[in-house]
Amino acid sequence: MEYTLELHKISKKYGSNECRVEALKNISLKVKKNEVVSLIGPSGSGKTSLLQIAGLLDNATSGKIIINNHHIKNKDDCFRTRIRKNNIGFIYQFHHLLPELSVLENVLLPLYIKGFSKKESLVKARQILKDVELENRVDFMPGQLSGGQQQRVAIARALVTKPSIILADEPTGNLDSSLSEKIFDLIYQQVKKYELSCIIVTHNQKLAKKADRIETLKDGVISSKLYN
Repeated sequence: MEYTLELHKISKKYGSNECRVEALKNISLKVKKNEVVSLIGPSGSGKTSLLQIAGLLDNATSGKIIINNHHIKNKDDCFRTRIRKNNIGFIYQFHHLLPELSVLENVLLPLYIKGFSKKESLVKARQILKDVELENRVDFMPGQLSGGQQQRVAIARALVTKPSIILADEPTGNLDSSLSEKIFDLIYQQVKKYELSCIIVTHNQKLAKKADRIETLKDGVISSKLYN
């Protein structure tokens, strides 16, 4: 079976001595290609810590990470940065668009960082903006868009380089229920269209059930699984 992401016995501890806190306790999780996994759990359960470690934004205290058959353990920052740049896309609760750049320019940025030519970058950026139904907003500035439109630009930006895995941390947490469902569905559809993999952190049980699989994290431990 082909796995895009494998986490083996991941632990994360913060602080030292009597102030030491174990945020994650021997977490093991595998995500297949073309699979969308919802990660749910109460606040403080370790969801964001797990996502940051999976996205190589933070180091685990112990355990092993494999991304597209690349073993990450004991690798230097340059290696980790290269793997992250080539394999991982991030979507956050807040869109983090650059306000001085247009919609198109925001989406072009990761393509330029990866070294695509201007011509190829424009083709890819316009296609993904069409996918998220913003082809008529390419010259708008972020401040001219609604909250839902801004989040769709953020999704387009995360997807435009076709990373192997999308890590989405509460991508609908700042939206109303109707818009939340549309954004969740959009992420799911785009992941399936391009045969990527995805972990979506959410507090919304209704949305979580739309994924291919639900993982529940509680007190730093994966405590249950529900397969749809």
